[in-house]
Amino acid sequence: MRKIALRTSIVLGNNGGAFPKLKAITKLGLGGKQGRGNQNISWIHIEDFCKTIEFIINDENISGPINITAPNPLHNEDFMKKLRQQMKIPFGLNAPVWQLEIASIFLKTETELLIKSRNVYPEKLLQYGFEFKYPIIESTFKDLA
Repeated sequence: MRKIALRTSIVLGNNGGAFPKLKAITKLGLGGKQGRGNQNISWIHIEDFCKTIEFIINDENISGPINITAPNPLHNEDFMKKLRQQMKIPFGLNAPVWQLEIASIFLKTETELLIKSRNVYPEKLLQYGFEFKYPIIESTFKDLA
């Protein structure tokens, strides 16, 4: 019996999770960098996430730990800038850590999800030939925003 350990990055979709909250704060003019903005964000489009699960199930040669993430992580500051550009929001106020701690209470989330750096690469998925429909953040935002 094969064993697989899935390590998932932030899944971006419109039906719950982080992305609707990020869009909401961006619309309010609060879509600047969070914390210092230099933390890495690894992410994946919900459609690619579902396709990776199917891909893994169907390829019996894949086993062990697998990073389920798009191949192009980026810094928080760049992530938020590209989201603002897609949503045609000209500015976004930056949020220092203390503001994030207060906001996390209202958003019912953890501050750590915004300020912890995650630089993850889907080496095994690419090695086995998985092709992402949304490998870059611009195409993801264009589809979801």
